[in-house]
Amino acid sequence: MYKRTTTVMTYHEFEDLVKKQYSIKDYDVIRLECWSNDTEQYFDPTGELDDCEEESLKKFIDGTWGGMYLARDFMEALVRDKVLEPGDYTIDVCW
Repeated sequence: MYKRTTTVMTYHEFEDLVKKQYSIKDYDVIRLECWSNDTEQYFDPTGELDDCEEESLKKFIDGTWGGMYLARDFMEALVRDKVLEPGDYTIDVCW
């Protein structure tokens, strides 16, 4: 048995962080991830992205691809860019 610390943020906080960090005007994580109300999404980013993930993020940020299911990639990028620390994160989805 062991104890772990998890950082919890709301989906609004996550959206705002992504928008600010990557200068994205419209990022609707609920729509793009198909998340349901009253759920929690767990991530454990280390800051590592492969070439395909990097390319998907770049295209989304540049506006050349609509991009779905990029929340994990954004979490990894936020750690890589030292906005967040590596660790356990839960995004609380409730509206």
